[in-house]
Amino acid sequence: MADFIEIKDLVFDYINEETGEETRAIDHLCAGISEGSFTAVLGRNGSGKSTLAKMINVLMLPTAGSVMVDGMDTADEEHTWEIRQACAMVFQNPDNQLVSSIVEDDVAFGPENLGMEPAEIRQRVEKALAAVRMGKYRRKALHQLSGGQKQRIAIAGAVAMHPRCILFDEPTAMLDPQGRREVLEIIRRLHSEGITCILITHYMEEAALADRILVMDHGTICMDGTPREIFCQPERLRSLGLEVPLAVDMAARLRAHGLPLPEGIVTIEELTEGLCRWK
Repeated sequence: MADFIEIKDLVFDYINEETGEETRAIDHLCAGISEGSFTAVLGRNGSGKSTLAKMINVLMLPTAGSVMVDGMDTADEEHTWEIRQACAMVFQNPDNQLVSSIVEDDVAFGPENLGMEPAEIRQRVEKALAAVRMGKYRRKALHQLSGGQKQRIAIAGAVAMHPRCILFDEPTAMLDPQGRREVLEIIRRLHSEGITCILITHYMEEAALADRILVMDHGTICMDGTPREIFCQPERLRSLGLEVPLAVDMAARLRAHGLPLPEGIVTIEELTEGLCRWK
């Protein structure tokens, strides 16, 4: 059975309009993402993470190779809007994605542009706001919301399109800890409801929540595995300019001091459980 997203020998070159010089951002990358999965994409700045997301969402087209979404080639203009409806995207800065001044108007924007009936739009808006727990803010002005609340509205706008997949491009990078927790809770809940989630992040603790991690470097995938498989290789991660989650680092330090903690600890919850058992 084919993956929902199939990436084959993908290449993308940025071209400097003034000099004509080419910079390779994606370098013969191959990957497959199955429907209903939760995949985190890690990599230092400039590794190609965001470029990859934009190519899946047809914001950029391949220089070479292909990206297929549910059997549709992103290079085929006839499928552009169908692919974007199937694979919605949430960006780092919600202000760059919000288009209206009132919450419910913003969430309705996508369905309205698809020409849906008013009753269907109202139903979608209501369900999308409920999904991000922002229903009571439906008549609020967007400028009155916090950064975390704005990001939740941006996610609601994506949910209202009934996508099968949502790409999250560093959605918590501009948020405070509380806002980060709220957005991550929503992502986990959407995944539990069957939506394919792809989370681009530089926070190791966020990546640890995924089923699978792809690590990118110089435009290609250099590590691919479960969080436990990836984070049990701290030296390799550090060589790629990345760290391990706090729980992984603390568990290793405690083991070095004689505490019999189990291997494979990735999250704070697992570390806490291990310490309680040891006690």
